[in-house]
Amino acid sequence: GFHFAGDYAFNLGVGFQSIPHNLGKSWFACIDDFTDRATYDLYATVENSKKAIGGGMLIGSLDNGDGTTTWHWSLTQDIPTYLESLTIGDYVLNPDEYFGIQDTIPIDIYSRPQDTANISSSFLNLKQILRIFEDHFGAYPFDRIGYSATSLGAMEHATNISYPYSGFNGSTSSEWWYAHELSHMWFGDMLTCSTAEDMWLNEGWATFCQIFYTEILYSEEDYKLGMRDKLKDVLMKTHIIDNGYYALNDIPQQYTYGSTAYDKGCVVTGALRTYLGDSIFFDGISAYLQNFAYQSVSSYQMRDFLSQHTGIDMTGFFDNWVFTPGTPHYSIDSTSLSANGNNYQLDIWLKQKHKGYDFIGNDNIVQIGYLKNDFTLEFDTVIFSGLNGHSTKTLEFQPVAILIDPEERMMDALLIII
Repeated sequence: GFHFAGDYAFNLGVGFQSIPHNLGKSWFACIDDFTDRATYDLYATVENSKKAIGGGMLIGSLDNGDGTTTWHWSLTQDIPTYLESLTIGDYVLNPDEYFGIQDTIPIDIYSRPQDTANISSSFLNLKQILRIFEDHFGAYPFDRIGYSATSLGAMEHATNISYPYSGFNGSTSSEWWYAHELSHMWFGDMLTCSTAEDMWLNEGWATFCQIFYTEILYSEEDYKLGMRDKLKDVLMKTHIIDNGYYALNDIPQQYTYGSTAYDKGCVVTGALRTYLGDSIFFDGISAYLQNFAYQSVSSYQMRDFLSQHTGIDMTGFFDNWVFTPGTPHYSIDSTSLSANGNNYQLDIWLKQKHKGYDFIGNDNIVQIGYLKNDFTLEFDTVIFSGLNGHSTKTLEFQPVAILIDPEERMMDALLIII
């Protein structure tokens, strides 16, 4: 809704407890859902001592000669009603610019006066994170990159992210937070879930992005640890927090912004990355974003587009991971190793279970690692459908151990606590 906090006023586009969640209607007349999109011209008249910040580009500010100024902002890309914004206060503009893969894009960070000294250190890696997202998801989809300090938030208003005061703390401790909101410019703002029940398409992907960027900016281990923590939360807590197991595309509205959408959505996105492999995954997702740019989309549309674009039938993956509650689990049932001349023939029998729901999926892709004497790994994949699978492999060495998902990339229902 619309909030007044001391000398500041601002809107937040959704209410977690409000049903329906969209709150564009709290401050302007609109068809307030996830599918009705429009461009915006915002005129806001405030005291001369205040600034009024909206979405899009600042067209101008007019001193009315009566102690007030009218600010005009224009957003030319179509967005849903809940993503339009207005923040008012004695803001200080901290300007910068980002040289993107297509354009030079202004960065406007509007802070409280007392927080200006912390901007450069709080947003130290903003441009690097932008580059990571552009390199993997396509060009930044709006005309401006913007954050406005608010007492509540965060909220991914298009080009004018409401970002809480605590994030302006002079360190990178909240970096993940502004990265999460920034990634919404692709996942949520440019492309929006068509219903609240499909909120993982917004929040699950943004949660994945807040972890993914760390792999590029810091290390693969940071990504691995971040995803391990999310998987742990999903397997141990999500069904308790959200009072049950739900399919990702059918989350009850009282849990739209719960752990299923955010945490399980993140885990399933990581599983999809592993299922397709990085090259196909990032190419497919970039194409998906462009194909549905400035539109609303469903999980079924994502499935069908990825199937068509990649040439890989995604029915099995989506049935197992998205359209069914719970989480699949894969394990090695047994193995048999026999000498075959100078080589070894290895037979592996796999089995499948499903945590939280009675379901057995098809077109499963399982990562296998063969451990050598020097403790290096040779990797392989096994594809199987149904309850059990079998694979025969000829190796040039006798494996010390046979491991399933040794890199912890599959995101299935296996918890490793270290």
